[in-house]
Amino acid sequence: MHEMDWQLLAPISIEGSNLIVEYCEHEGRIAIRLGGFAGVVLPLSEFELLIQHLTSGRGWGGNGVHWSPPFLKVGSRTFTLKDAGRRALAETLARVPGLSAHPAPRPEANPWQQRLVELLHSPLEGLPSALDRLAALAFERLELQGLSLWVHDPAAGSYTLAARVPKLLEPRVLSPRGYPELLEQSLLLPLHNLQADGRAAELRAVGEAWCFGALLQVPIRLEREVSAVLWLERRESQPWSELDQFVALQLAEALRPHVAAALTQGYQPNSPEAFRRYLEQAVARARRQGHWVGLVWFKSPGLSEVQRARVLEVLQRSLRYSDAAIEASPEDFLLLLSTLRAPSGAARAAERIVARLQIVMGRLPALGVAVLPEQASTAEELWQQAEQAAVKALRSGQGDLARVE
Repeated sequence: MHEMDWQLLAPISIEGSNLIVEYCEHEGRIAIRLGGFAGVVLPLSEFELLIQHLTSGRGWGGNGVHWSPPFLKVGSRTFTLKDAGRRALAETLARVPGLSAHPAPRPEANPWQQRLVELLHSPLEGLPSALDRLAALAFERLELQGLSLWVHDPAAGSYTLAARVPKLLEPRVLSPRGYPELLEQSLLLPLHNLQADGRAAELRAVGEAWCFGALLQVPIRLEREVSAVLWLERRESQPWSELDQFVALQLAEALRPHVAAALTQGYQPNSPEAFRRYLEQAVARARRQGHWVGLVWFKSPGLSEVQRARVLEVLQRSLRYSDAAIEASPEDFLLLLSTLRAPSGAARAAERIVARLQIVMGRLPALGVAVLPEQASTAEELWQQAEQAAVKALRSGQGDLARVE
């Protein structure tokens, strides 16, 4: 498991100490990490046992974790868990993606956190509006001069300013060398003194223009790569405390769904040429990160204009962040699955979508599926293989799924 694979599940404040809880899915199994980068990793089954013993009050010991009420030892750190702390940690089990069993009690109400959760689940209003609401919460807890949200453009290797509080009149773009690599390796990147920290050399011009001397950066990951960065800015150079960093993680987590929605809408290619460029970028990322890319080709001649619009709507509603869909011609629709965990994932995704498409089309479409690197080594080969498979399926007259062998 790589550091970039860990996703924040819950930052918890326990009797004045901060405990970061993260999860990671690897080869179909879920692991839980307590304590951040230098913390303890537990299989999900052991974390479930820990939660069961926490709620029952019985002692328990596992891999690097020891529970002897009221003390929880995680690696070299010891936490004193009272009722509220036990309930807060137990609640994280219900937040593990795809896990609906083992409902846990909710922790005692915290008005500030309740408002943060409301922002997390609020209707998507766009990034400037979301950052405005986030800034109001941030300024209650931290002494800040401003908040900025930068969105990563993987094709250009740069970051574009999506929103800032207080607002700026001119747009800005960051293209510092090595900056993405630093963020990929970090859960947080605190810069206590922008002028003295060597990692901030290419950010100093922004700091001088915006009049801040300390910067706390929180990468927001939607899949494996950093998709956006939240900046917390202070006028004077001073250390960022553990509490500052804990609150920053909470703020970034509340912003995550708004970033995902904005990027999914904003990065969708609007022409076959743009789709091909997007496909090439997805292939380049897959080579760097070692995952699969799938291309699904839907072919169905004779569709009306209304039907074609509804087909594209069905495909776009099936997208994850970084996937893409396009109407390539009146009878051809393409779906790019940019991050597959296994080569069979593209066919399974296509089969799930078929039932919805059949309702819209009034018949089964012909489907062609190709996966890189199994059936292709380049984006152009992937395109050709998927198209050939769709043509083969259409000629068979069965509206069935054709896979490239």
